[in-house]
Amino acid sequence: MNVERINAVSKDLIQAVANSTTLQSVLLEGNISIDNVKELGKSKVLQEFLDAPIGSEKDTQVKKLMATAIHIANQNDCLPFEVPSSDPIEIAKLVDEGLTRVKVAYQSGCGLLDPIEVADVLIDKAAARVVALVDHAFESGMVNQALTKGSVALLTFLKVPNAQAYAPVISNVISRVERPIQNFIKKGINYIAQSAKTTVRKVVTSIKSFITRKVEALA
Repeated sequence: MNVERINAVSKDLIQAVANSTTLQSVLLEGNISIDNVKELGKSKVLQEFLDAPIGSEKDTQVKKLMATAIHIANQNDCLPFEVPSSDPIEIAKLVDEGLTRVKVAYQSGCGLLDPIEVADVLIDKAAARVVALVDHAFESGMVNQALTKGSVALLTFLKVPNAQAYAPVISNVISRVERPIQNFIKKGINYIAQSAKTTVRKVVTSIKSFITRKVEALA
């Protein structure tokens, strides 16, 4: 996508954001109705986004530009709704989740996605959100602080003299094992996601097989 195209798309999205309260319903309330999808589709850029394959270059570009448009509109007090956070990263997450839900609903309704593909997309997105939360918890120091405080509290409960003095040592020990624990948790999340996908495939396949047999019997 060249610079002129990016500028044109950005202007279209900024106008769509400034003039539409539908985005509030979609992004903040999770209201994926037929009317909302049709309203978003009035924007040429958003309609192209809805038609583009999930995870494609077009998909990614429009999400980035939409997040930027919302951020700009919010900074200039022309956003017709309030966002939970003015942080660009949080806005990007909000846009990614909201537009993904819209696209999944639209493409499954149009027959572009079958139930298994829909489940795969939603499971992947859910797993990615949990992984992001885990990464933030570890990398922000929240996990270290919580474990350090818990350890000091335990030492205090055990009546260890001057338990608080051990806090730096405990924190240092925890920091050395954080990365392996973090990676282990993330692997567990991915394993659960893959297991969920396998289960969904089995269920959907069984349902399809059942329906096929019933249709053949009636025929």
